[in-house]
Amino acid sequence: MSKLKKKTTVPLFVAVLLIWGVIGMRVFEYFTSKDEAKTEVIKQTFTGKKRVSTQEIKFIKFERDVKDPFRLQKTYKPNPKRKKVKQTQPKKVKPQLNFAVKGVIINAKSKMVIIEDLTDRSTHFLKEREPYKTIKIVKITNKEITYLENKKKMVKKL
Repeated sequence: MSKLKKKTTVPLFVAVLLIWGVIGMRVFEYFTSKDEAKTEVIKQTFTGKKRVSTQEIKFIKFERDVKDPFRLQKTYKPNPKRKKVKQTQPKKVKPQLNFAVKGVIINAKSKMVIIEDLTDRSTHFLKEREPYKTIKIVKITNKEITYLENKKKMVKKL
C-alpha cells in the first residue's frame, strides 16, 4: 500500500469505530433502561346524564363560518352538456389507376395477368383475388379481365 492510503485508512477506520460505538451504546441503553415515569390510573364513576342549566346556555357563543383560505373563491359549475358534433370530412376518392394489360398467362394451376402501371412504368404479375394499389383482380379469362377499382366492378377486354 502506498503511504497516502495508509495515512487516510487509519483515521477513517477510527471514525467508523467511533460511530458504530455510539450507535451500539444507544441501542444498549434503550433496552436496559427502566422507565422512571409513574403511571396513574384515574377512575371515575359515571353518575348519569348531566343537565346543562339555561344560564350556561346563554353564554355559549357561535362563531361565524370563516371561508377556508385554501379553497377556490369561485365555485366550479360545469357547463351544460353539449352535443358532440362530428366533423364530416369528404371521403377521399383514390384516383383511378392508369394501367394497360400486356398479357394473360393461363395454365392448369393458376391464372395471371400482366399489367403495366403507366404512372411509374412498372410491370406487375397479378393472380386472381390479388390487390394492387386501387384495383383487385376478380376473374381472369382468355377474352377479358374483371377487376374492382374503388369498389366498382369493371371489365377490360383483351
